[in-house]
Amino acid sequence: AGLQIRRGDVVEIQGLASSGKTSLLLHLAATALLPRKAHVRIDRHVLEVVVGGKEEAVVWMDCTSRFDVDRLASLLRHHLDTSIQRYRAPRGIGAPRDEELDGLVDECLTRLHVFYPSSTLQLAATIQGLPEWAKHHVAEEVGSVLIDGMSEFAWADQYAHEQRSASFAPGAPRPVDSSASSQAPLRLLLAAIAHLRRTLAPLIFVTQWVFRPHATLPQRSSDGLPFYQHHYAPPHWPSISTVPPVIDVGSDPLDSPSLLDGMWPTFPLKLHITTHPPQKAVFRKGVNLDTVMQEQKKRLKERDKLFKRARGLGTAAGGMGTEGI
Repeated sequence: AGLQIRRGDVVEIQGLASSGKTSLLLHLAATALLPRKAHVRIDRHVLEVVVGGKEEAVVWMDCTSRFDVDRLASLLRHHLDTSIQRYRAPRGIGAPRDEELDGLVDECLTRLHVFYPSSTLQLAATIQGLPEWAKHHVAEEVGSVLIDGMSEFAWADQYAHEQRSASFAPGAPRPVDSSASSQAPLRLLLAAIAHLRRTLAPLIFVTQWVFRPHATLPQRSSDGLPFYQHHYAPPHWPSISTVPPVIDVGSDPLDSPSLLDGMWPTFPLKLHITTHPPQKAVFRKGVNLDTVMQEQKKRLKERDKLFKRARGLGTAAGGMGTEGI
């Protein structure tokens, strides 16, 4: 049996730059936003087409201020167009008008809610307030919360931590709670995510950067690719390799486990995904440029054939490639 992702689970996605972290989130967002069935008007007929989406509200936390709604709209349109084509082609029905597809895409995007936090503290406060906000502003069920680029604030948090540490005179006694206050924004973020799991219980996806590409773990993937050390060590951030704390059998599985070290709220990671950028082609010795160009054209033709055969299987078009996923 494969791994089952349930409501309230937290999935961490970590990878180098341009390794497809945001693209993966866009695919997840599209799946959640798409309707289960779409009613499409073609000529004088209204067709009920199975799309296979979740028809849920999606909250996107854009920590990088680079969220591209056009990319998401392109992906939604591709999925809708493919589903409609799969339905109408065997029946000899014509294609819908562009305005019809645009209306379906707009309907999907009404279920999308984007926030732009500018610090870890703002991110924590926004997540903490999501359950109350959703009561008044969201008609559908919040199925997914996607936190893109949480690492964006790591350097600012580190600088603030160093400034606080430097403010203490050498040898002077520090406050008892100095270790907790030094990481206050991150602690609040952990507590907010734990609170979100207990209340709305959405699927939570978090993307993280790789700050030290050379700091890898001893484990390797099946194809020999590395896993990277996290820039936040437990208990400052949960690790997939950390043994989950024991919870009473009678308690709610989404309840936050006991605090680590008496001060750090925590939650288990259901899954960790490491993404890698596409490997660059290396010229072989003794091969001239003409041969390389011919081989590249051959590979492109083979890829186009595979793409044509795979249409309708969820592959993206219109500039929405998998980008190294």
